[in-house]
Amino acid sequence: MNLLYYANQVYQFSYANPIYRLLGGTFVVPKKRKWLRFKRYMRNGNLFPEVKTLLNTPPVKVCNYKQMPGEGNVIISMTNTRFVCPEGLCTTIFVGHGTGDRKYGGNLKSLSSFDYHFISGPKHLEKLKDSGVEIPEERLIKIGNPRFDDYVKRTLDREKCMDDMGIVDRDRKTVLYAPTWKRGKGTLHQFVYRFCRALTGEFNLIVRPHHFEAKWLPKIKAWAAANRIRHVYLSNPNDLLHHDTMSDFLVSDLLISDTSSIQYEYLVTDKPMIVAKTAPVDLHRMPDELDVRSVAETYDGSPDSDIYRMVVDNLTTPRTEAYRQLLANCFYFNDGHSTDRAVEFISKLQER
Repeated sequence: MNLLYYANQVYQFSYANPIYRLLGGTFVVPKKRKWLRFKRYMRNGNLFPEVKTLLNTPPVKVCNYKQMPGEGNVIISMTNTRFVCPEGLCTTIFVGHGTGDRKYGGNLKSLSSFDYHFISGPKHLEKLKDSGVEIPEERLIKIGNPRFDDYVKRTLDREKCMDDMGIVDRDRKTVLYAPTWKRGKGTLHQFVYRFCRALTGEFNLIVRPHHFEAKWLPKIKAWAAANRIRHVYLSNPNDLLHHDTMSDFLVSDLLISDTSSIQYEYLVTDKPMIVAKTAPVDLHRMPDELDVRSVAETYDGSPDSDIYRMVVDNLTTPRTEAYRQLLANCFYFNDGHSTDRAVEFISKLQER
């Protein structure tokens, strides 16, 4: 059995990495330029020395989703793509790349084409339900969120993560600002410069934009330098080896986000967060028990709204129990063994 991990963008492979670390396999991208991007950001990321690759990246190849290798292959997909395996049968598993409030892109009907779905929790199921997608129960495999495992088991090295980020003053508290992109009415251009000015007098500020907004990082860096604003750190979501989401979680003490799924994943940290209000956007309808806005304070950007004071207040009196309950409501298990469940299921497929 060959394991193939399919994604449209490099950052989406962060949802496959926990399984790759245990089982190996080959990463698949749809275009040559994305192959080049993978080679750039995953250099020396190969975890299996017996496998020799250019720049020592994990194995990666370009393949059209309509011409995927067939029998004997298991395709773990981070996108809702309808795969065609002309050479024979293949087994497809949908993982996705986040369980937030934004609606699925692409063709929703393709979600029904997968043989199995790895389900992270009740919020994941509610998202499918609100999308009008019906998947038979036996094809829904409850594993939890594999990305949580390293954080829960405390296998990440905080000092190394700070070294990778280049953080100088480690006595300061650190705020992580991780907005989504324009499709989700992201707030990067609306708030990033304001937050840099308002927060860096006392805090470190990590700016982690969505993949499609990462192109603005050089401009933000140049602006901060021109305005002599220090303690601003930039996290590129494509650089999985040095700027992984969980590394940013470990380094930070508070999150500011908008409609990104990152705000639900941040629940695993027990740390406070603030929701940045966006322009009206079509989101999933979620019950309060699955909605971060029911527990987190909202910053609306108005003249009466003071982001510095909100950060101080939330760090002083975090709503820890409310966040823990929301985590339990949204995700299964949270015990550090979600990847093991995925591996166990894949191993059973191999036995068949």
